[in-house]
Amino acid sequence: MVHKGGEKMSVSDNIELFIVNSFKNSNELNIQRNELANFFGCSPSQINYVLQTRFSINRGYIISSKKGNGGYVKIIRLDLDDDEDIINLLENELGDSVIEKEAEDILRRLEEFGHINSKEEQIIQAAISDKALMNLYQRDKARANILKAILTELLCREE
Repeated sequence: MVHKGGEKMSVSDNIELFIVNSFKNSNELNIQRNELANFFGCSPSQINYVLQTRFSINRGYIISSKKGNGGYVKIIRLDLDDDEDIINLLENELGDSVIEKEAEDILRRLEEFGHINSKEEQIIQAAISDKALMNLYQRDKARANILKAILTELLCREE
């Protein structure tokens, strides 16, 4: 098993690392869930778990799957250096409601690509945290609106 910093990595960590490293020079990857499960000696549900938790839109990935004929899963890695992908993320994928964890994933990704800096990420996280929105009715909806408004303002200044 692969080791990370002297620690033993979980099967999920290894699957994630394998998928991330499989992208190479492309932003699109097709995998067969059953073949991957056989390779890692786990059940296909373990593959599903990794795809759902580590390759979500909030982390910069879009997943689609095709059943039948062996079926496959298509993973598209959003290029957050591309303004079109950022606009798509904000307008279409973020939705009307977002939980705190999903918002943090989006912010982390935007910081990794240099669209916001570390301090801005921390300030935005504080503003949209469950603690800040504690008594607000429909806080996940409010969080999505606040996040969209702040990021739209910050990202527009880059132009």
